[in-house]
Amino acid sequence: NGKTLVSTSGSVITNYGNLTLEDNSTSQEGGFNSSSCGDYSIVIWNEGKLVIESGKYISTKGNIFGAVNSDIVVNGGYFEHASYLYNADGDYSITINDGTFISTKRIAQFRADNNVVVSGGNYTFDPTSYGVLSPTCKAVLGADGFYKIVESDEFEAKIGDVVFEANNIISMDGKVKDVSIQVRSGEILGIAGISGNGQKE
Repeated sequence: NGKTLVSTSGSVITNYGNLTLEDNSTSQEGGFNSSSCGDYSIVIWNEGKLVIESGKYISTKGNIFGAVNSDIVVNGGYFEHASYLYNADGDYSITINDGTFISTKRIAQFRADNNVVVSGGNYTFDPTSYGVLSPTCKAVLGADGFYKIVESDEFEAKIGDVVFEANNIISMDGKVKDVSIQVRSGEILGIAGISGNGQKE
């Protein structure tokens, strides 16, 4: 941890076991469409687990992650890549909880994949169309140009759906009786009192 690692061709890190990275910096050129491990900044193999907590990881021509029969968990960090964020094979899982992800060249960043779950982070591309977002999350485009993954409401109301309802309202003095109201999504409800209703101005 806390290391600066540079590679001009192959992978910066290749690991066959469990690995946790924190406050590291990697810079890798790699090959854009290399069939070897050369186009990945970090590769994890054979039932290993890679956990990234923080740091800065850059691949100027290739991918950031490669996973073969292994798991990757991203809890934070800065990632800049020209190709896909990841490529994987075999029995694997990739979980992205947070981080900043910047794509410099290509449009497609995720493969549609049931083994990948994204529940947080900031992206220069919209991850929604790749089918990887957690069911409880959505992507929101901010003023800074980044898509931020946020928790979505469990039930999102459609225009016209009842979002608030109160029935048979009775005031404490008994002057208001059996009043019922509904507020629907898209409506603005205002309640006003006239002079003489007991309020002090």
